[in-house]
Amino acid sequence: MTMFNYQFKKLIRSYTYIPPYALFIVWIILLYVYSGQPVLSAYASATIILLPVAAWLTINNFKLESNTERQLLFIQNQSKLKYLTNKLIFSFIIMIPLILFSIIYPIILHSFSEHLTISKLFLGLYLHILVIIIGMIIGAVINTQNILSKRYSWLLLILIVLLSILRQTVIQHYPISKFILWIIPPIGDVIQYYQLSLTEILSTDFLLLNIWFVIYIILSSTLLYYIFSKTEYL
Repeated sequence: MTMFNYQFKKLIRSYTYIPPYALFIVWIILLYVYSGQPVLSAYASATIILLPVAAWLTINNFKLESNTERQLLFIQNQSKLKYLTNKLIFSFIIMIPLILFSIIYPIILHSFSEHLTISKLFLGLYLHILVIIIGMIIGAVINTQNILSKRYSWLLLILIVLLSILRQTVIQHYPISKFILWIIPPIGDVIQYYQLSLTEILSTDFLLLNIWFVIYIILSSTLLYYIFSKTEYL
C-alpha cells in the first residue's frame, strides 16, 4: 500500500495522466452525441480508444521515477518482478475511473436504443477490462525494451494498436499475413463479435476466441516478466 500511495502522489504531481484521460473522455462524449445506439456495439466502439490510452497511461506510469528512485523501489519491493507486478496493479487502478465513466455515462444519458440487461452490462465491462489488460501489457513491453529509441517506441506502439484493432481486416485482404499477425493481440476479432446480437455472441466460436485470448495474455505476460527480469537498466 505504501508504494501505491507513493505512486499516486507521483502521478498527481506529474500531470501525465491528464492528456490520456482527456482524450478518452472527449471520445466518449463525442461517441454518445447521438442517442439510439446498440449497447454492445457502443461499448465496443468505446474500447477502440481505450486500448491506446491504456498503453499510454502504463508507459507514463513506468516513467514516473528516476533511475535512482527505481533502484530504491526494487530494494523496497525485494525484487524487480514484484516491482513490475505492483506497477501493473497500479496501472490498472488508475484506469478504473475510465472504465466507470465509459460504462455509466451512456446509461445516465439514456443513449442506448435497447434495454440494458445484466448480460450486456457484463459483456461491456468484460471487454473494457480485457482491452485494458492488453493495453497494459503492450505499454509495459514497449517501455521495458531498450533497443528502440523513444520516437520509434511510440511508432511501434501505434503500429501494434492499429494492427490489434484491424487484424482481421488485414488478414482478409492479405491472407498470408496471418502467419505473422498471430503475435498481435486479437482485440479486433473480439470487437467484431460485439456488432452481433447477444444470441450470436454467446456462441462456441466466441468462447474459443476468449480461451485463446486468455492463453495470449498468459504468454505475453510471461514474456514481459522475462524481458523485465533480464533488463539491466530501464
